[in-house]
Amino acid sequence: MPQLAFDRLFRNQRVPVVSSVNPRDPSLLGSLQRDETSLLDIVLDQAKDLRSKGSGADQARLDEYFESLRSVERRLEAALKPQKRWINENEFPLDRPAPGIPDTHIEHVRLMLDILLLAFWTDSTRIATFMFGDAQSAQDFSFLEGVSRGSFHGLSHHRDVPETRAKYERIVTWHVEQFAYFIGRMRKLDEGGSSLLDNSMVLYGGSLSDGNRHIEENLPLVLAGRGKGTLKPGRRLRAAPKTPMCNLHLALLHRMGAKKASFGDSTGVLEGLG
Repeated sequence: MPQLAFDRLFRNQRVPVVSSVNPRDPSLLGSLQRDETSLLDIVLDQAKDLRSKGSGADQARLDEYFESLRSVERRLEAALKPQKRWINENEFPLDRPAPGIPDTHIEHVRLMLDILLLAFWTDSTRIATFMFGDAQSAQDFSFLEGVSRGSFHGLSHHRDVPETRAKYERIVTWHVEQFAYFIGRMRKLDEGGSSLLDNSMVLYGGSLSDGNRHIEENLPLVLAGRGKGTLKPGRRLRAAPKTPMCNLHLALLHRMGAKKASFGDSTGVLEGLG
């Protein structure tokens, strides 16, 4: 849930690991709602002092960072604040969903991606994962044009029926669009002549190449970023048949300075990335 991820990264609180808690736990939500102190308010005096000592470029960069952080805080506050929506001249009250969970899946995903972006930009963490949905996801994507009722997992078993497959492909396309949004924002963040994306490695993909038949071979993956010059993007690479995906993970580990001999079921380091 966005509030937990944000607090764990930026508020220095002893919040639970996000993946191990019930996001609708009343006691958890109550403690989060009671803490309404803005992170920027806590460090405001120090931030002003730091800004006064920086160059014009440093001041502009600091302002951009604080505004981005404030923007995420405002959106999180709106997601947590209890409210009611009234339509048809107040005749039909609609209670918003439980606190802590954004109204829409789109906003939920974007918030999580923006929090992840801030975490990398501020060097709050250098390794993170974000899962759009597990293999059994029942997420409804009827908000997408051309996609009616049906869970993501259910539509993945399209049985090559053209209409069902088209819906599944639209959902997959939407996921790729969110990835494009994320790396697009990374590309725009300057880090002294290079971008945040230039200094990062972002791996996007899934665990199956064909969800309909549960085939995991010939898995398509996208690796974005330059890894501080250790990766050469803009190419299509074909690994040898039966190459474990962990060979790629091992190659990325080495580029981060973790010189492990193996990782998972790796058989070596995937070559040709640089």
